[in-house]
Amino acid sequence: MESIILVVYIILGYWAANKVWYSKRIYLVSDGGKFFVQKMVVAIFLGWILIPIALIQMLMGK
Repeated sequence: MESIILVVYIILGYWAANKVWYSKRIYLVSDGGKFFVQKMVVAIFLGWILIPIALIQMLMGK
């Protein structure tokens, strides 16, 4: 059960990181794998704060 919750948390964190952090800027990347890993690290470590912010932004219509 904990692994399912962890997978859902990572998916929601990745979505929230894209919505809150990465949608506000333009990124030129030379290494797509490194960029993906960086986004996953942000999603895992900052997901607990990014998920509520993304939900509030979604509800407010931004």
